[in-house]
Amino acid sequence: MKRVFGTCILLFFAINLFAQAPRLIKDDKVFPDAYNKTNFNKIDTLALWHYKFEGTNKKTPNSPVPVGLLTFWRIRPLYDTLYEKIYHHGWSPSISYFVFNLSDSDYCKKTSLRIRMLASCRPPAVGGDYFILGKYIFLNEQVCLECQQYDTGADFCRPVINFIISKIDERKAATLDDIFKQFVIRKG
Repeated sequence: MKRVFGTCILLFFAINLFAQAPRLIKDDKVFPDAYNKTNFNKIDTLALWHYKFEGTNKKTPNSPVPVGLLTFWRIRPLYDTLYEKIYHHGWSPSISYFVFNLSDSDYCKKTSLRIRMLASCRPPAVGGDYFILGKYIFLNEQVCLECQQYDTGADFCRPVINFIISKIDERKAATLDDIFKQFVIRKG
């Protein structure tokens, strides 16, 4: 009986270990408080978010060439007093990720760290986020993000992105198309 019970417990932990949903990698080495103002439970209305994927001709010496660029954006602007005062229209948060092959992960991790170390903005506006899905790594190379609403301080991008990628079954993510088909938002 003890052996059966032990085997069941071991099986339960193994299933949970391999069933973990992918998430935004919160690499807090440079800014330990990088995400402390980001409430990952406060997710914006997903129907207001779209994505697009496009090829890229980004070529930098001594760096790998990305597969493409994935951009997420909110289709309906939000009111923000500072943005309204400067630009005279609403603010639409957005974030982009260059998509690399997983074999380029050393480059992506180093780039993420460099962005975080050299950023002139303060967390949580600092970019350099990355996440891994299947055989791809998604790297945000923006130094300062346009995701935080000035009026409330709320981060609109990361909770949405984190939710979207957490819903992806990596066992069904062999290609980028397989990944995009699992997005819970529409293509724009």
